Amino acid sequence: KEPESLAAEPVQEITVQEPEPVSAPDNACIPDPAISVESMNAYGYTDANMLPLTKERALELMERDVTVYMLHTDNTEAMAFDADEIRSFDGIFGVEASEWETVKDRFVPQDYEKAFLDNPADSFAIYQLRDNDDTARLRYMNSEYLEKKGLSVQKENYAAVYAGDLDRGGDTQDRLNELYETFNIRRPEDFRGHSLSVSDIVALKQNGVVSCHYVDSWGFKELPGFLKPENYLKNAEMAMEDDYGMIDGIINNGPRKTVAELEEQSKTGTPISLLELAQAVQREDAEKRRAQQPVRREKSGEKPSILAKLKTPSVADTKSVKSAPKRSAEREL
Repeated sequence: KEPESLAAEPVQEITVQEPEPVSAPDNACIPDPAISVESMNAYGYTDANMLPLTKERALELMERDVTVYMLHTDNTEAMAFDADEIRSFDGIFGVEASEWETVKDRFVPQDYEKAFLDNPADSFAIYQLRDNDDTARLRYMNSEYLEKKGLSVQKENYAAVYAGDLDRGGDTQDRLNELYETFNIRRPEDFRGHSLSVSDIVALKQNGVVSCHYVDSWGFKELPGFLKPENYLKNAEMAMEDDYGMIDGIINNGPRKTVAELEEQSKTGTPISLLELAQAVQREDAEKRRAQQPVRREKSGEKPSILAKLKTPSVADTKSVKSAPKRSAEREL
C-alpha cells in the first residue's frame, strides 16, 4: 500500500506569541534614571526581569560587583565579564530586577536639586531631559527650533543629574563657559549624564540669587521661570532657620517687600534674593500666628513677656516729654 501523500494533510498554523513589552517598575529607585524601560522596549529588548542601563552606569555597577548584561535587539542578552566588553559594546545594558532589588540600597540616588538648593555657597546644578517619548523631539534642539514649533521649556521634562560648588570666580558668562568646558572635556568621574549639550540647562546660585540658563546652539539663553520661587523657597527657609529663627517682625530695617511682591518680581525675570524671600515668608507666618493667638492676661506676679514689653509703654515713658530712642529701649530689654 502506497503511503498517503503528505500534501493532503492539513497544515497546522503555528502562532508565535510575541513577548509583552515590560512596563516601568513601580519602585522609583531604578538603577539608571538616564534611560527608561520604554527606550529599552523600543530598542528591541522586552524581558520583564531586566532593567536598562547606560554604558556609564553599567561600568559603575560592574566596578561594584553587580552582574551586568549586554542586551541585543533580538531580545537576547549576554553577560559582560569585564569593563572592556562594556566599553566596546554599542547597545543598551541591563541588570536583572531581582539582583537590583537586593543591592539597590547601596546605590541610593542623590537628590542633586536638593543639594544645589540647600548649598549656602555659590554653586551650580546640571539639568538634562528625561528619557521618555515626551522629550524625544526636544532633545538637542536649540531655542530657535522650540520657538518655531511653539514649544516651551517645561521643568517636569528635566531631571537634575549633577550639582557642585562654583570654585572659580568671574562673572556669570565666565562661569557658564567654564562649566561647559568641564562637562565636555574633563567630566567628573561620578557624573553619569551625557556631555553638556544643546537643550541642557545650567542653574547657578551666586550670592544667594538663582538663575537658569539654556544651553543653546551659540552660548546660553537665560530661563527666568525654570526654577520658580516656590520650588526653592522651602529649602532657603530651612537653610536659614537657625540664623533667622528669632526674627519675628520685631526688628525693622525699613520697608520690606512681601512674598507676593517678590514672586511678581521673579515672574518678570528680575533675580530675587533667597534671603529676602525667606525672611518675607517667616515674617508673614509670624504675623499670622500672632493674629491667631488669643489675648492673654498676665497673672499676678508673672513677669511680662518681651513682646508685651515692646507693645506696652512704661509709666515713665508716658510721663516723659521726650520718647526714649527705640534702639535704647531694645538694649535695655
